[in-house]
Amino acid sequence: MAYRGASSTNQELYHHMSAAKVKEHFPAEFDSFFKFSIMRNPFSKVVSLFWHRHREDVALSKADFSTVRDTFNQWIAKNGVGPRDRYIYEIDGEYVVDYFIMYEDLLEGVKSVCEKVNVPFEQDNLGSFKSGYHGQVKPYQDYFDDNSKAAVEAYFSKEIEKFSYSFD
Repeated sequence: MAYRGASSTNQELYHHMSAAKVKEHFPAEFDSFFKFSIMRNPFSKVVSLFWHRHREDVALSKADFSTVRDTFNQWIAKNGVGPRDRYIYEIDGEYVVDYFIMYEDLLEGVKSVCEKVNVPFEQDNLGSFKSGYHGQVKPYQDYFDDNSKAAVEAYFSKEIEKFSYSFD
């Protein structure tokens, strides 16, 4: 049985399962599967993770943006820029997915995957999970100071290079 969520407790298949575990479960079929993943600009991803981790902080979501920015940069200095999610689309450092949906063009990417697997694209059936976490909507560039920007560039250098992401 499959499970939607981060917990793998007593579940064979689950949300955000590593590519290696999927291959473990389906060794004969893995190479023939059409595998896709979503890739997001790392700077945007880190801002989103910040708000996800602070989703219960009502005061922060209503604070002056200078306070939000300071909190964001202190959070990165203390905790780093968050977990890499390469385990979802890599095995032993190699990409194993056939297609990346670019988060910045999500609907077109989902539509393309539907076409590739011969499934009707029905936009009205798509959910909007996690859409309420952003406490303040500002361009991601506004959140970063030089140190936090450098931390993201170093931590996600592989993704930035492969997908031609930039801070601007």
